[in-house]
Amino acid sequence: GVTVAIHDPCKSRDEPAVQAAVRQLIVAAGGAVHELDYAGERTRCCGLGGKIEPVDPELALRIARRRAEESTEPLLTYCSGCRGALRQGGREAMHLVDLLFSRDRQVARNDPPPGRVLRQVNRLRTKWALRRLRPSGAE
Repeated sequence: GVTVAIHDPCKSRDEPAVQAAVRQLIVAAGGAVHELDYAGERTRCCGLGGKIEPVDPELALRIARRRAEESTEPLLTYCSGCRGALRQGGREAMHLVDLLFSRDRQVARNDPPPGRVLRQVNRLRTKWALRRLRPSGAE
């Protein structure tokens, strides 16, 4: 029953099938999507693109704030970096996975993103878990 504005990460700019799938997942889960003016192939950077932050942290924050102010709805993204940047920009932001798999929507909305080391550990654990999966019917 939640309405979200979807922030498409820069990496998905040229992936309309991915963008459509994310929106279908939200609707199938009972949510509604508020489209931002700059979405899909016209998506705007969240402020982390090009590693701006280490060089010019103030510029990165201005970019994140500009993006965060484009909607009054909670922002939903499918990039952990974007989630953190949009939160720093002052908007409630969630990751798609947190929204779909959290039993408590408040937890998905308010949990702080993990630190850099834990994110890397989580990526490796996910990669290893996916390698152990076998397609159904495969031996």
